[in-house]
Amino acid sequence: MNQSVSINDQQAPVSGHLSEIREQIEAIHYQLVHPKPSPQELLNTLQHDLRTPIGNILACVTLIHMDGELTESQKELVSIVEDSAKSLVNKLDHIIQLTS
Repeated sequence: MNQSVSINDQQAPVSGHLSEIREQIEAIHYQLVHPKPSPQELLNTLQHDLRTPIGNILACVTLIHMDGELTESQKELVSIVEDSAKSLVNKLDHIIQLTS
């Protein structure tokens, strides 16, 4: 009976060690399957994934301005949206300049 207790006592540390090894293997596997993008790939993604929606926002703002039937508070809100979108474009341009 002492032997079974001693074997059980030894299994817990081994099991914990195997769990750590499994986690390490899973982390390495994830890194191999999902490699970090290169800086250029990241910039390309930023340009596409941010510029496109920002461009759409600015186009909608232009259409809203063309409608001309806005209250003063609506005009103010549309101007805030426009200024914010332009600010995002400027920040994106700045980031791209810094990394190029």
